[in-house]
Amino acid sequence: MDQPTFPFLFFPSVCAIHKVTGNRVYGKEALKNDIRQNSNLSFPLRPSVKILQHSIDVDLVGGLFKKIFRDLNVNPTEYTVQVCLPRSLSTNTQNALVKLLLEDFEVKSVSLTHQALLTLYAYNVSTGIVVDIGDRMDILPVVDGFIVEKGVTRVPHGGQRLIHHMKHALAEKHISLSNDMDSFVVRFISENLSYIPEDYENETKIAPDLVRKSVVLENFRRDDNLIQAAVLDEARFQVPEGLFQPNLWGLDNAGIHQLVQKAIQATGVDVRKKIAENIYVSGGVTTIPGFVERLLKELSILNKPRIVPQVIASKYQYHCSYIGGCEFAQMEVFPKEEGKEGWKARLKDHRDRKRRQHHQQRFSLEVVHIPYPEQSIFKMEALEAWSKSRLWKECKRTPYNTQSSQKPITYFMVPKDKSIETVSSSDESDFELIHHRKMPALDYNE
Repeated sequence: MDQPTFPFLFFPSVCAIHKVTGNRVYGKEALKNDIRQNSNLSFPLRPSVKILQHSIDVDLVGGLFKKIFRDLNVNPTEYTVQVCLPRSLSTNTQNALVKLLLEDFEVKSVSLTHQALLTLYAYNVSTGIVVDIGDRMDILPVVDGFIVEKGVTRVPHGGQRLIHHMKHALAEKHISLSNDMDSFVVRFISENLSYIPEDYENETKIAPDLVRKSVVLENFRRDDNLIQAAVLDEARFQVPEGLFQPNLWGLDNAGIHQLVQKAIQATGVDVRKKIAENIYVSGGVTTIPGFVERLLKELSILNKPRIVPQVIASKYQYHCSYIGGCEFAQMEVFPKEEGKEGWKARLKDHRDRKRRQHHQQRFSLEVVHIPYPEQSIFKMEALEAWSKSRLWKECKRTPYNTQSSQKPITYFMVPKDKSIETVSSSDESDFELIHHRKMPALDYNE
């Protein structure tokens, strides 16, 4: 592939699991009535509960990969795979994905990249703010290819929350669309009827008849009946207004324009003007009519008159992450031949590094020299907090004769629920002994 393209495959990430046999069907076929009747629907990429928001069902994702390779009619062992992650995943989940692709499908190599970051590759820029809104919302400021962590915002409320409130709006019109299957119908309604006004307050003063609009649904057959059409009036703009006024959704969050402003302010003063002029949108929710114009208006008010922001939207913004992934896959830095052995080496290095970091955090100590009596005391960096909270206990301090050859005993602070251990040491070079050498516990005073 010499140039970026649109996706060759486009299907919902849903799996129908048969209630008796356990057979799995993925994609559009899983939504067919004869299959759904005897199956449970599962969404592999959607967190089932809040506590698992940084994980996915890797087992079901394996079936998605199998469907992709089968429908594309390709041999995965001959290809390098670029995975565009829809949200932040834990390190363990990312490792499981890489292991799945390298060991089960035996692909040449794997690259995992967050979709918001790939948006910049689609726009062919290295500095800017990415506003990516799909099922969730990501605001990502990047300066010369480096992410400005202070300005990053990830909110688990986006398209899914919009659809949730659209269901309530439809229920008020006596249209019941409440289950998972109906979510696809509600999404279709939202895509065809929703819009965001430039002035919400003025829009609410318009007569409902002037904003009323309908969409035909005769192609959507439900189990119980056939819905001919859906009609909405004020809900067309009241529901998506929650992006800018989350209190309408019952959320105590900042609006999208305020989150983008936070990203602008998080950058250095010397690049603030440039980054405000390079705000790039991507994701299906940003295609709602009026979204770009409203975001630009709100940002102009927040920055007036110092900075004139610009919001840039490609006509391909729905597929920006995919196009960016195609661009990234053609770069020289893209991993092409690392393979299973390289991945195992990287994983081992990562685990070793995490283990070292754990030890450093556990024994984050400093040496304090006391003039007389001469001794060294290892103490936690949070000693000031200890003096206030009394959550720590301290070893007795034993002075020693400076003329003798005996090394000073080194002391350090430990939590009350831990045993006290000491190490003979005269300087910081023996710090590693704390990790490996266990000494008898000393008496201590509370």
